[in-house]
Amino acid sequence: GYLCFHRLAIMDLEETGMQPFRLGDDYVVCNGEIYGFRPLKRQLMEKGYRDEIISAQAAQVSACKAQLAYLNYQVAQQGVITAPFSGTVRTRTHELSDFVGAGETIFALTDEDQKKIRIYLSDAQLQLIKLGQEVSIEVPYHAPLSGTISFISPTAMFTPKSVQTEDLRADLIYEVSVEVADLNHILRFGQAITVYLQGSAPDHTPKTAP
Repeated sequence: GYLCFHRLAIMDLEETGMQPFRLGDDYVVCNGEIYGFRPLKRQLMEKGYRDEIISAQAAQVSACKAQLAYLNYQVAQQGVITAPFSGTVRTRTHELSDFVGAGETIFALTDEDQKKIRIYLSDAQLQLIKLGQEVSIEVPYHAPLSGTISFISPTAMFTPKSVQTEDLRADLIYEVSVEVADLNHILRFGQAITVYLQGSAPDHTPKTAP
């Protein structure tokens, strides 16, 4: 059946406010309004939204600002390639417009001021050195350089084919690393040099004519 009555109600423009209201098999039709709803509506609009809505929107604005700050950080910091030290580019593995994934190598840098020399010693020669020991390095056409032993391999290995020896060496040798401060960039990569474990290397500085 139908039930009709008069009551006061705020005007509802949503779909749920359409009449008649259906309650099961019954229908309700309302007719009424709050007097002066137009100025009340204007006052509500001037006052703004409810506090909980304002708080929710403020939180959303803060989240957007945080996301914007992270995007700016990615562009300004993570989007710029910086070297961990001042050096020389030896290898460039990618060109402009190449797609580079995270963690891939783009440039191979070398520190020209600090160099590492790799030498190989027999078991007998190994008894003459220790970590932190200073050694002398013979450099062609220059004065000798001073280096420090920074690594001694605990495992023996067979003589690499690239090792240049002045006499017959033992088949089993040990890899040793020598760190050298080369501020004048005298040493070259791949250069054959001699390391003196004891004493001083000869001075090959060119003699000036009188």
